[in-house]
Amino acid sequence: MSVAFDAVYLERQVKRSGLRRVVRQLYLRRHRRLCIGPTLDFGCGAGDLLAMLPPGSAGVEINPHAVAHARARGLAIASFASDADAPDLPGIAPGRFETLFCGHVLEHLDDPGGTARRLLDAAHERRIARVVFVVPGRRGFQHDATHRQFVTRARFEREGLIDPPGWRLRELSYFPGNARWLGDYLTHHELTIVHERVSA
Repeated sequence: MSVAFDAVYLERQVKRSGLRRVVRQLYLRRHRRLCIGPTLDFGCGAGDLLAMLPPGSAGVEINPHAVAHARARGLAIASFASDADAPDLPGIAPGRFETLFCGHVLEHLDDPGGTARRLLDAAHERRIARVVFVVPGRRGFQHDATHRQFVTRARFEREGLIDPPGWRLRELSYFPGNARWLGDYLTHHELTIVHERVSA
């Protein structure tokens, strides 16, 4: 990743105004509805979504300050010191999770397509039924200096990640307002892609 996920980054995540907290809850509730059963929140940050997920859910996170914060909230979270092997989901037993949620992570990476592919492969091997990717629109991407690669529907299509082997596309949508162009103007606009595992 090669970016500074530190105490300052965590502070930006947890210190929001009252209005921003209310708005964030709208997004978190939407993300929660996309997750079925025990969920692995990959790159869970401060654990805001993780706290809303079904029993048996867990998170993984690279920022040690976020890990400590989430654990202080009583959340089940594992830390990985390097992102090199994390997308292969080491130590995750088959059948433990029904959903893998990866929200606002890919845009921080140098190779988002490669990471998404590795996550899909690892999730399939572990019999995870659903994988959810969420990435920001153009305005949101430009809003954060730690973002490295702009991830779009066209990029997913180009890299064969819309309908990859072993998966079928359940949903591709934008929020709020199901139109891509809104992301050019709204900072908190998202592209969501939901894959469901094809039994094999």
